[in-house]
Amino acid sequence: MESRNKAPAAVRAGATNSSLTMEVFLDDEGAPVASKRVGSSAKGAGNIGERLAQMRRDIGLTQGELAAKLGATQSLVSKYERGELLLHGELICKLAETFGVSADEILGIAKKKTEAEPIVKDRRLLRRLQRLEQLSKRDKEAVLRTLDAFLVKTSAA
Repeated sequence: MESRNKAPAAVRAGATNSSLTMEVFLDDEGAPVASKRVGSSAKGAGNIGERLAQMRRDIGLTQGELAAKLGATQSLVSKYERGELLLHGELICKLAETFGVSADEILGIAKKKTEAEPIVKDRRLLRRLQRLEQLSKRDKEAVLRTLDAFLVKTSAA
């Protein structure tokens, strides 16, 4: 019988439409026993890691602070940012919530939302509208009824 103490042979595999290259370790009989990510293209995990690092810096967090919010360690966050580890679904959701972005933005599917130019050109009116948004629902409804009544009155005249 052959000895099982030999190190498993490594076989590199990667799909043509994937940005991930895996190193698959086979036993003596050719059955896979382990796999390890060995690299990615420019569009792969490294790019996601760069986006994560930029998003983290944009909101002013250190790796340690982000790790605390995620319930992870600083070294784990560092590995994600360097593209050494792949993100899983639950982590993507937590990151999206923490950064205030969509999962698509983290994955690079959707572009970051840009601030749209306000519809209201009058800055004084815009500031007042922003303050109105902070009112309770009842107070907002009262202001809107008053505004509607005034608009009806002035449009009839």
